[in-house]
Amino acid sequence: VFTLFFGVIFQTPSEGIPRSVFIFAGIITWLLFAEAFSSASNSLLKDRHIFEKLYFPRLIIPLSSVASPILDFAFGLATLIIMMAINGVPLVASMPLVLLFAFLAILLALSVGIWSSALNLQFTDFRHLTPLVILVWFYATPIFYPVSVIPERWQPIYRMNPMVSVVEGLRWALFGTSAPDPFYFLISFLLFVLLMIAGLAYFIYFESTFAENL
Repeated sequence: VFTLFFGVIFQTPSEGIPRSVFIFAGIITWLLFAEAFSSASNSLLKDRHIFEKLYFPRLIIPLSSVASPILDFAFGLATLIIMMAINGVPLVASMPLVLLFAFLAILLALSVGIWSSALNLQFTDFRHLTPLVILVWFYATPIFYPVSVIPERWQPIYRMNPMVSVVEGLRWALFGTSAPDPFYFLISFLLFVLLMIAGLAYFIYFESTFAENL
């Protein structure tokens, strides 16, 4: 569907990569992040019957929830490699760095997911906000278009989205396309770390009240 609309109808560029391969690389990267974020966000509500009866570090629940998205990504990556072979896209030496950018996607998902999981217990209706956040974030990330289509004057603001560097970096690792801007990649990495620290601090601070909010 994305190939049809953004390739045939709107004709967005794909940096010299077959469009279906270019878009699929963005999709599997996004699904890794979005599924991990959603799973971590809903993990405490989903498994609350466990920690109602047993005591253990509650942080284990959101951390373990990302296992399934990682497995899905592995299958998606295998499918992408087959698509690359069919379309004559050569393998490049930077391909092992795909694991680095996949790890960054998981790190970002956990950073916001851990925070969100605690908020879901404290505020009953907060969980309804997560799908909206994911939807808006999706269109603000270069899944079916390259970063180059964003006007230059908006690039600094656009690149504040940390998923821009992740998707752009994973495509670079796979295809040898435009590499992430080192400055904005560093900012994104620092943002990952700050979000993770803030999320962990918030989670640990309110962990003792989880049982009261069930």
